[in-house]
Amino acid sequence: DRAGARFTALTSGLISGVSLMLIPLVLNYYPSSIAITSAVVSIDAVETASFSNTGAAFVTVVLIWSTAVAAQGPALTAIAQKLAPSGQEATSMALPRASGDALFLVAPSLLGSVADWASLQEKSLFGLECGVAGTFGLLGVLGFLLQSSNGDKEEMKDY
Repeated sequence: DRAGARFTALTSGLISGVSLMLIPLVLNYYPSSIAITSAVVSIDAVETASFSNTGAAFVTVVLIWSTAVAAQGPALTAIAQKLAPSGQEATSMALPRASGDALFLVAPSLLGSVADWASLQEKSLFGLECGVAGTFGLLGVLGFLLQSSNGDKEEMKDY
């Protein structure tokens, strides 16, 4: 509440988009092995350590993304409530949720197509669909930033 719903929505949207964009980088380019110099360590331990290295980076990015998404939903609802015309609060508060639900109808097909295309390339690009989703998320943040900065300054100052 101290930061305000607008700041929370913008920040969490930015973190969410960037986190999604990091997933293909982690899956494709993060070092999959770590140097272990002890002569006592077996090959099995090195293979386990290398999996844990990439796996830990992936889990970290996904946890950051999910935390940002969890913060963004209530912030968007608070903004909708604040900006709702008198007597239309219920409809206005439902719009952010309905918009997100509408994306759930289209996004899986589009992102599935991206994943299919990426898998057919000479060098498969794992997680490319997450990068595309993150890019669209950042475009949404940019659109929200531009829209909210063009509004009535008195109306926008409290959120």
